[in-house]
Amino acid sequence: MVSPASGFLTASALSALPDSTVVLLRDIALTRDPDHLTAAVPAVVRVDDRQVLLSATRPAAGGPGPDDPLATVSLRQRILAEAAVRRLTRTGPLVLTLPTGWRPDAAAAGQFFAGLDVPWLRLATLADVAERRGRAVAPERVRYSERQAALELPPATLAEVAGLVDDGGRLDSLLPGTDTVADQVARAALPAASYAACRNARRQSSAVAGMRGWVAGQLGRSS
Repeated sequence: MVSPASGFLTASALSALPDSTVVLLRDIALTRDPDHLTAAVPAVVRVDDRQVLLSATRPAAGGPGPDDPLATVSLRQRILAEAAVRRLTRTGPLVLTLPTGWRPDAAAAGQFFAGLDVPWLRLATLADVAERRGRAVAPERVRYSERQAALELPPATLAEVAGLVDDGGRLDSLLPGTDTVADQVARAALPAASYAACRNARRQSSAVAGMRGWVAGQLGRSS
């Protein structure tokens, strides 16, 4: 499965995936009017004959307030309400990705999931949902905004990260009595190619360049 953290993929990225790959996107990635989402947005579609599951955006935002919308009770009730609408209107299953950073304590998490144990609701896996045949959607329906494009890491940064990982492997092979250098360098390099690095791409690129310079110096001393 491919599940981008942002919930968005370009149409070209979708087409580059193997046909058998199941993709999980946010429902607003396949609507031209994200401010007027309805429960009628399907949970399963096919884009160029590729299965795409759509995670519902609205219930993941939590309850209406005035209390914390992501409190366990508020979030649970919002999910139940959305699931009830889909059941009554027979618009298919509800696919949900819990909000990023939502970390209730063990007791609250237990109450949250216990509250979803109601007679008319059946929890299922994504694999269960993916077995449904979704309706066809044209690739041009896939939304990818300028904001998403602006958050992409530049190819130069990814090349620098790959180069640093390779340099770490070379340094490891030259240093006697150790086999951890390559792993340490890779662990230091890879965060600069992560989703978390997108908002500070320039800083991450500078940090990777600095690390490559240090490793290059060590290679010079070891050769």
